[in-house]
Amino acid sequence: TGVLYEMSGTLSNRLPRFDEEEIERGLHAADRWLLSCGITSIQDASARNGVERLHKLLLWKQRGLITPRLHAMPGMDGFRELDPGGPSTAPVWGPVSIGAVKIILNETTGQLYPPQEQLDEWVLAVHRSHMQVAIHAIEETAIESACTAIDRALRQIPRRDHRHRIEHCSVCPPFLADRIAILGIRVVSQPAFIHANGNRYLDTVPSEKIKYLYPFGALMNKGIRMAAGSDGPTVPIAPWKAIGAAVTRRSAGGRLVQAEEAIQVPDALRMYTLYGAETTFSEGSLGSITPGKWADMILLDRDPFRIPPDELRRVKVDMTIINGQVVWTR
Repeated sequence: TGVLYEMSGTLSNRLPRFDEEEIERGLHAADRWLLSCGITSIQDASARNGVERLHKLLLWKQRGLITPRLHAMPGMDGFRELDPGGPSTAPVWGPVSIGAVKIILNETTGQLYPPQEQLDEWVLAVHRSHMQVAIHAIEETAIESACTAIDRALRQIPRRDHRHRIEHCSVCPPFLADRIAILGIRVVSQPAFIHANGNRYLDTVPSEKIKYLYPFGALMNKGIRMAAGSDGPTVPIAPWKAIGAAVTRRSAGGRLVQAEEAIQVPDALRMYTLYGAETTFSEGSLGSITPGKWADMILLDRDPFRIPPDELRRVKVDMTIINGQVVWTR
C-alpha cells in the first residue's frame, strides 16, 4: 500500500546524510526557535539514543549549539551500553544529564511489542539500576501493560519515589487512572495534540474511546503528577497554544474536545514548569522562581492569569533567561 509502519530506522539508513555544516545550521535555527518559545530545558526522548548519539549531543552542547538545558534519554540498547550500576543516581555527562530509559510499547502489528514478559525484564533491569523508565504507551492495552511491568518491578524491589513515567497516556479510562495513581507513576502527555489534532480526533476516534482521550482533569483529580511535552516535531513546538488547549480543550479549528477534562491555568503552567522538573528529579534547581534555584525565567507580553482562557494561545515571549543570562529577546 505504500504505508510503512515502525520503519523509521530502516528509512533513516537509506536517506542521504546531512554534512556537519548543514547539521550545525539546523541546530542553530532550532535553538533560536526553542528560545523564542521560552523553552529553557529540553528532553531528548529518542529510544534510539545510544552512547554514540549521546556523545554527539554532548559535543553540540559543549560547542554552544544547544542553549537550553539538555536531558537525554537512552533507549534500552543505550542503557546496556551505559551500564550505569550506580547506587542511586543516573550518570551525568557534564552539561547533558542522562535519565529515564525510553521504551516504545506499540501494537502496530495487532499485538503488543515488546510482549509482556520482555517488557517486565526491561523495566526490572532499569528499576534495579535506580534509573527511571519512560514507556511510550498510547492506548488502553499498552498503558495497562506498562502499569503491569512497573507493578511487578516494584513488588520485587520496592521503591517509593521511583518516578517511572508513561509517555502520552492518550486513551486512559478510570480503572487505569486509578492504577497509575496507586503505583505512583508520572504521566508526561501532550496538550498540543488537542490543539493540532482535535478536529481529526473528533472525526475519527470511536466514541467509546474519545471520552477517555487525554483526560488531564481526571488524572490530576486522582493526584497524578502530570508533566507536558511537545513531542516535537510531531506537532509544532508552541507551548502557549498547548497551555491554551489544556485549559479550554479547544482545537485549532475551534471545536471542543472533551471539555469536561479542562484544567485550570495554574495546573497547566505547572505541567510545563515544576512538574516537568520533577520528572527528572530536578525540582531542587528548576521548575519555579525560588531563591537558590537556577534563574531560568521568561518574560511574557501579558499576564496569563488575567486574560480570557481563549487568549492563552496568543501569549508571546518577550525575553528568555537561562541561569540569569538573557539568551533571547523578541
